[in-house]
Amino acid sequence: MFDVFRSQRKSVKYVLAFIMGMVGLSMVITMVPGLFSTPTADLSNPVLVEVGDERITIRDVQFQLSRMIPPGQDASQIYGLMAGQAIDSLVSERVMLTEADRLGLKPNERQLAEWIRDQLPTLFPGGQFDGRQYAAMVQQRFSMTVPDFEQQLLLDLTVRTRLQSMITDSVVVTEDDVRAAFTERNEQARIEFVVVSSDAFRDEVDVSDERVQEFFDSNRFRYQTRETRGAKLITFVSAPPTDNIEISEGEIRAFYDQNRYRFETQDRVRPRHILFMTINPDTGTALSEPDKAAKKELAEDVLAKLRAGGDFAELAAEHSEDPGTQGQGGDLGWVARGQMGTPAFEDPTFALQTGEMSEVVETEFGFHIIEMQEREAASRQPFEDVREEIIDDLRFERNQTAEQTRVDQSLAALRNASPETVDGIAAGLGFEVQTFSNFEQSRAPSQLSRLPTVLNAVFSGALGELVPHADAEGMIAVMVTDIAPIRDLTYEEAGGRTRADYLSAEIRTLAEARAVEVLERAKSSSLAEAAAEFGLEVTESDPFNRAGFVPGFANGQVLSTAFTATPGELQGPIAATGGFGLYRTVAVEDADMAAFVAQRTSVREQLTQSRRAEAFSIFEDEVLTRYEESGQIRRYEGRIQQFIGLASRPLL
Repeated sequence: MFDVFRSQRKSVKYVLAFIMGMVGLSMVITMVPGLFSTPTADLSNPVLVEVGDERITIRDVQFQLSRMIPPGQDASQIYGLMAGQAIDSLVSERVMLTEADRLGLKPNERQLAEWIRDQLPTLFPGGQFDGRQYAAMVQQRFSMTVPDFEQQLLLDLTVRTRLQSMITDSVVVTEDDVRAAFTERNEQARIEFVVVSSDAFRDEVDVSDERVQEFFDSNRFRYQTRETRGAKLITFVSAPPTDNIEISEGEIRAFYDQNRYRFETQDRVRPRHILFMTINPDTGTALSEPDKAAKKELAEDVLAKLRAGGDFAELAAEHSEDPGTQGQGGDLGWVARGQMGTPAFEDPTFALQTGEMSEVVETEFGFHIIEMQEREAASRQPFEDVREEIIDDLRFERNQTAEQTRVDQSLAALRNASPETVDGIAAGLGFEVQTFSNFEQSRAPSQLSRLPTVLNAVFSGALGELVPHADAEGMIAVMVTDIAPIRDLTYEEAGGRTRADYLSAEIRTLAEARAVEVLERAKSSSLAEAAAEFGLEVTESDPFNRAGFVPGFANGQVLSTAFTATPGELQGPIAATGGFGLYRTVAVEDADMAAFVAQRTSVREQLTQSRRAEAFSIFEDEVLTRYEESGQIRRYEGRIQQFIGLASRPLL
């Protein structure tokens, strides 16, 4: 809590951060105009949806999918469904961002910069922004480019913080709500159930070639290859920096004169204090007025002792309640303006001269007695003291400029290459080349799958297109060398897969039909009698709640009607483990209210979050409907369905 008083001013070293435009290390802190605007869509990349002036392209959706599906996971069976979800998610994000802007909630670039400065202070060692560290952190932690990461920050701050707060802060959860939620969460049901196993019908299915062929002909859309591509990964090898760059005296002096503020130090002071806290350090709550008055009276008594010649360090050790400085005689070290956290403490501190002592000063933390030990006026480092530092910085800049020129020239040469000539050109430049053939986007080599934006660009780019990328590990470029488009499989190619799909579909159909028979028979007799007639076993479950699972049958969510149905009432058929099932409620046991007190807080928090999420979801649906009806959302359904269809194709 009191670290703010103990901040030490660190020396600020000016570092010339030459940022390659190719690398994309631009940061909000640099205040580049338009940095946080949504990037203009690539017109060669088909637009799927337009929200106002914003475009959602195939590449946007592919990037969203790369975030939804963990690297290396084969999501081929659900890729199409997730593609639709990704499109809907992006539409919602763009609409909510637009709505937040309309409501005046979208921050400007400076506000965003200040927010990032607050949230990521490690990027500002000594008060200076470290662009390289920032880019490395974004790549390593989030596997995202800086612009994509900053767009996500904009969304988080605008929609998930400001807009959601405005909509949901008024949501109230009463004690009755909490009690009802606890009851629902903790009540338990017992059921009797029967499972009709699909495997029991395996021998009844006609798996002749004719029937499998008919199934294949009716489901051709399910049997396609995925698009595969070939690529060459070119790893740039940096030239070693040159130490013998000549820097003239005039250049050094000009730099010093043009950047004087970088070599200036602020006014700084070295105070010490004795703190009498008026807040409870464990709860953060303020003391009562009588206790607060007692603290002030104690502070006045200690001040009187100091005025009478008492030792400051000894009295600080005896009375101060700042654990960080109590053992150091109250010494706060050297601090500059803006480092003390609160003007209520900083202003009277800087008003003191060396050796002077304040009256009792009140801040949000309590009462303070402050004594000034030393002061230093603002100054500028002499030219000779920083001359070598400037030379190092200028040499660094020259080396970076030379390296950027070399990168630009190399990229120009590689862009003019073809898949057949790129190896020779890269070798001539001293770069390493790796070749990857016939890979799918969901099964890409690890060198590419770790870079989702690069991989997306490879699968949306044209033959021979060069995709450059830079991160903390260096500069690379990837060239698309081969494209094998999707195609329909022949019956022979689909082979055993079609047979397995046909058999699975047939046995499930037969199992479901049998479950319906059992249900009808049970309605006129009982579940036990119907099960016995069909050679099935009735099982009684252990008690389970809505978050639980009945082994060999289904989970509590699927069995939700067990908690509300009349005991004995038949339910089903439902998809169950290994087939289809029927069940009836035996009993519902009330929640144990003895545990309510212990769970009250967690239940309240979860219920509040759930209610707020529900409230925002309703608001979101209303806004989306309004935008749809007003024509602000324009969907290119043909392209969307084509894209989802391609994304849904099974693997060969």
